Amino acid sequence: MLKAHRGKANHDLISWLQASNWHYCLRLPCDVLLHGPHRYPVEVSYLWPPLGEAVFYRNVGLWLDGVHRCNLVLAKVKGVKEPWAVITDQPPTLLSLWQYGLRFRVEELFIESQIRSQRSSKTLAFAQLLHA
Repeated sequence: MLKAHRGKANHDLISWLQASNWHYCLRLPCDVLLHGPHRYPVEVSYLWPPLGEAVFYRNVGLWLDGVHRCNLVLAKVKGVKEPWAVITDQPPTLLSLWQYGLRFRVEELFIESQIRSQRSSKTLAFAQLLHA
């Protein structure tokens, strides 16, 4: 499953993912236009649920042309700075948010391991200087 942050989702990526049968869970910026039951497209920002809640939409069209169809989960998560708009090819559920949230845990672990590695290298270099 491909997980990506805002700004990564675009026509070419969605086309490739759908043609390749890859599952995806991508976050959208709040100004993306969506086609749904309304006559005209609306921006994601007009659909936010109340704080601590999530809403689920099936088969929404993305961007101005509405060609690409997917499922959408919108949430205002407590303790998170900005609301989430996550598109997926999977059923829109709280699991979609959880899967997207795992992306941050992986990044945090990667960054922590890099920091530990840099500290170890500096400590080793300092120890070698002391014993030289």
